[in-house]
Amino acid sequence: MRYLVAFSVVCLAGCANGPFWENQTRSQTEAPVSVVDELSEQVDRVLDGAGRQEAVRTEVAAPNPRRVAPPPQRPKLTLPPAEKPAPVAQGFGSTVASLGSVAEPGLWLKTPLVSSRQQGKVTAANGKTVEVTLIPIEGPASAGSRISLAALQALGLPITDLPELAVSPL
Repeated sequence: MRYLVAFSVVCLAGCANGPFWENQTRSQTEAPVSVVDELSEQVDRVLDGAGRQEAVRTEVAAPNPRRVAPPPQRPKLTLPPAEKPAPVAQGFGSTVASLGSVAEPGLWLKTPLVSSRQQGKVTAANGKTVEVTLIPIEGPASAGSRISLAALQALGLPITDLPELAVSPL
């Protein structure tokens, strides 16, 4: 098997230098010398030493003779006003919550909206409310919160959502 591969490589390498490939390659890639000389003389006549830079500048600076129509005017879209969350009366504020640790049982919300552990209530956009233990975490008040699995289920929310919740004291 080794000898067959070595023999085929030698045969193919020998074919690449044969007269058939040589003639075809030369005729396809090489232009006759007279054509190349003629073109170079024409270029030299048109663009002599100092005129080369001017010709390049005029080609770049020349205006486009073809006129292009302006793009069609698109109608302006008006969006309906965004829904505003229900105002929270004397509450801590609102937060976006994600699912917290499922290993921790109970109804709780870890949020930066509170500074000490306390009881509170959480209201979802669907109107359901649940009483939870509010646990402080570090971060700005605009940071998100983490909610327990049991609290998410009590609010009737899917565990993959990032719901906006209104947080208030009891």
